[in-house]
Amino acid sequence: MILNFAINYYSISLFIGGFVALLSGAVVFLNDRKSFTNWSWLLLNISSSIWSFGYFLMITSGDELSGYKYNLILHYGAILIPFFYFLFILGITKTLDKYKNLTFIIVILALFFLITNQSLLFVDSVFPKFIFNYAPNAGPLYIYFTIYFFSIN
Repeated sequence: MILNFAINYYSISLFIGGFVALLSGAVVFLNDRKSFTNWSWLLLNISSSIWSFGYFLMITSGDELSGYKYNLILHYGAILIPFFYFLFILGITKTLDKYKNLTFIIVILALFFLITNQSLLFVDSVFPKFIFNYAPNAGPLYIYFTIYFFSIN
């Protein structure tokens, strides 16, 4: 793993954000380990930290292969964020039973994107962009992921 770490706002905020997400998830979860809402909050924050650390590692990678591998990791987190956010909202509104069918559909969509994340149809490459060593180049399925992400969040 080669990192070419440039100190800038983006890399620092991603790094700190990952730790803040883990801390927030742990504090709430440890307050009540049996609560569905606290479990979903923990999982949402773990997904957010995976996204944040993966993004940090991708933009500071020193070679394209590492950048692409970290791109896969950050997208695993990004794919799970809407799902766990949805569960968290169902938990705090106590409406899980009411939305079982919608939850099932979201699970199927999340599984689809988790599987296709590893294909070139999702992200076909990474390339240098702006101040980042690497950034993802969207494949043809990425527009559908974007719709999934923003329609659930």
